[in-house]
Amino acid sequence: MSTTYDVAVIGLGGMGSAAAWHLARRGQRVVGFEQFDPVHDRGSSHGSTRLVRQAYYEDPRYVPLLVRAYELWDELGSLTGSPALQRTGGLMLGPRDGAVVTGTLASAEQWGLPHRLLDADEVMRRHPAFRLRPDEVAVHEPAAGFVVPERTIADHLDLAAAAGAALHFRTDVQGWELTATGVRVHTGTAGFDAGRLVVCAGPWSTRVLADHGLPLVVERHLVHWFAPGGDPARFAADRLPGLADHWLSGTACMYTVTPDRNFVVGSVAGTDGRVTVAAGFSGHGFKFVPVIGEIVADLATHGSTALDISLFDPRRFDPAPVA
Repeated sequence: MSTTYDVAVIGLGGMGSAAAWHLARRGQRVVGFEQFDPVHDRGSSHGSTRLVRQAYYEDPRYVPLLVRAYELWDELGSLTGSPALQRTGGLMLGPRDGAVVTGTLASAEQWGLPHRLLDADEVMRRHPAFRLRPDEVAVHEPAAGFVVPERTIADHLDLAAAAGAALHFRTDVQGWELTATGVRVHTGTAGFDAGRLVVCAGPWSTRVLADHGLPLVVERHLVHWFAPGGDPARFAADRLPGLADHWLSGTACMYTVTPDRNFVVGSVAGTDGRVTVAAGFSGHGFKFVPVIGEIVADLATHGSTALDISLFDPRRFDPAPVA
């Protein structure tokens, strides 16, 4: 049996759920596949909270994407009736000449983002839970905050389904192939034809795109939650020692990492633009979820996007031609 769609999406976690929503809201006939239950804990799109910030110390080229992501986070909240992005403010701590502080300041200054540089004494006066050394400082970014990954995915999936997307859970994709008119996705029980394919399979992207040479490595990271005990002011012993008083829980996340720690977003080589990949988020991608969904929808429907994603070009890993 074969069913025809405009776009097929493999993987319905953070990026895939957003891609399915942005495609469906544009009137695309979307089919999506997820090998696990909705909102599962088997990848990297779980864990109660995710930090969101705009003054991106990693590279100022990320900032325009984050500005757009904030707009889309707010739109998601307006559509669901509850804010998706909680703005709490954030501190980027470290040596004055360290990568975190200098990079944060560079991005904030280049893009005109509100921020304030605090010395060690002011940090500890304003935030007594922290203990800094005299040579350390902090950049305060008032727009920083957090999102809840599980809720984000559920909201995007609900919106996608309401817009007509056919979403298949507990469905393992066995493979895919190019056809004369697009792409065919094979599951264990059926074939699905689509004009375009989007791969947002997280740690399984290496399997889904096994023949396309993307240098993705999966790393297992542990995340822990603690409850501070006693008077918060006594955290002034060394960093945040009181935080470890009561261990609450822990979980494992699987990061899909690229050699340069930048994302992979774009057309897959050898597919004539019919296959788009969004993977390799290297442990710092969730804050970009809604804008990556929008970018992927642009690529799958138009072949290009207005946002600069040259930093993420999959072809940057192609071997240099031999002279």
